[in-house]
Amino acid sequence: MLKNFLFLWRGELLTVVSLVLSWLAFRKLFNRPFWRFWTPGALLGLTIEVITEPEWTYHLQAYLYRDVSLAVIAGWGIMFSWLVFLSDLCYDRWFNSAAPGSRPGVRVMLTDTLVGVPLLLSNELFGLHVLKIWQYNDILHWDTMIPVIQYPAEGLGALVLYVVTVPAIIRWWKGY
Repeated sequence: MLKNFLFLWRGELLTVVSLVLSWLAFRKLFNRPFWRFWTPGALLGLTIEVITEPEWTYHLQAYLYRDVSLAVIAGWGIMFSWLVFLSDLCYDRWFNSAAPGSRPGVRVMLTDTLVGVPLLLSNELFGLHVLKIWQYNDILHWDTMIPVIQYPAEGLGALVLYVVTVPAIIRWWKGY
């Protein structure tokens, strides 16, 4: 019975653990306000999930609207929190930025992409292939799968667009 419960609620349980660990890391290790990173990412994740809801089917237990899961929305917030934090860290190290308020566009977009694509793609592949939390519906007719990772090339293109745009919105939200 416990094994069945853990299997059914695996996505939600992993999300709660990830939220707590991320909050602790931001708060205790990095002395950063986690919720200021997380909130805009989760709100954008909610928007993305509601708009693209027919494109996949989730195998989770707690839903907010139709097939829009609370765990997935929280996951967007977690992913984009780490993306912005790690991208800013890399930007400061690679480009020796003395003024954290100044973020020249092309260089910060480069660090967002170099940090964000592997981060988001690894989370996508983990949820898709390992946890089997969702499956793609054939509504978009994505048939150009990347052979080694079994992931649609169109999905990778969408990830790049998310990585280039969403961190800018989060930085605007945070005020820098």
